[in-house]
Amino acid sequence: MKFEQIPNIDKAWDSVSIETLSPSTFSWIHNGCAYQVLLNRLLNAHPSCQLPPHKNTTIGTIVHKIYELTTKGQLCSFAEMRDKWEEMIKIEEDKLAIKYPTLKSINLNDYDKRNKAIKYALWITKNRKPKVEESSNVSVLSEKYLDCKEIGLKGVADKLVIANGEISIIDYKSGQVFDKDGNIKKEYITQLHLYAAMCEHLQLGKISRLALIDINGEEIFVDQELKRKLCNNVSATIEHLNDIILRRAFEEVVKVDSSICSKCDCRHICQYRLENEEDYYHTIVGTVVEQPSTNMYVVTDDSSINRYISGLDQYSIDNASGYFKKRLVFINVVKSSPNSEDSAYKVCDSSIIFEQL
Repeated sequence: MKFEQIPNIDKAWDSVSIETLSPSTFSWIHNGCAYQVLLNRLLNAHPSCQLPPHKNTTIGTIVHKIYELTTKGQLCSFAEMRDKWEEMIKIEEDKLAIKYPTLKSINLNDYDKRNKAIKYALWITKNRKPKVEESSNVSVLSEKYLDCKEIGLKGVADKLVIANGEISIIDYKSGQVFDKDGNIKKEYITQLHLYAAMCEHLQLGKISRLALIDINGEEIFVDQELKRKLCNNVSATIEHLNDIILRRAFEEVVKVDSSICSKCDCRHICQYRLENEEDYYHTIVGTVVEQPSTNMYVVTDDSSINRYISGLDQYSIDNASGYFKKRLVFINVVKSSPNSEDSAYKVCDSSIIFEQL
């Protein structure tokens, strides 16, 4: 086994240019970390260097697929929905096993969310209109791809219901819909309004309803006051991001927050990431300066601190000594002792290791 190589990030920026954004990406730029969006675009050209998506992201995609197939009448019973869920989970777990050989613990399933999703899917089945009625009065579009590159937007709407020239836009959410203050999360409101702007741009009809549906099947309505303003901001946002890339002025858009950084899917290539020492999992980046045994590397990080990474003998590493003076990235390593304040870490079932060029 060889560690996958991450390209030289500084040189890779020359090939990155942003032409369109999805509603969710635009929302994250303004409500999360814009630098993460730029790093993700860079990694699109190097898919072998991408970290696995968060478990909740994969579950969310599967939930959407169950709803789509149910809406189309391709899944009609609990057994069919359960079997399809398990099939999709298995496919995603097999993909991870192949792509990440150091990842020993792969368990994506969430039976609580599965059961809640199937409960709502059964409701969809029960309330589906007959095809004749649906085709004559109502058009239901699941996972509808919307291409509005003229205004800088592309994306897939979870569900559009078009009736008599009016459109209901529905966005499914498998996670928390409300923030800690009990308000609908800003990023979800932004996403719905941009889908509304895209539907109007494509002249699909007049927007009559914007709604979120959570994992429990509860429908939450969103008002329609923002879409024009947001749409006007998209082109300016794209222009600003391309200027940031050109000037390499990433510090202007990075959001350093340990609660975001610890779960970021670009933390293995981010020079600004901030770690919380109290976190269970850690990301260590450094140059191998010593190999005391086949079980351990000593790496020097950018602060000139030596980190001791053990547990390597559980991997069949081709020419392990050949990584001397090479820069390695260790994702999801843990402290050797929970109460330890030293620099000793060990790999675990969730660890992923890269070589950084």
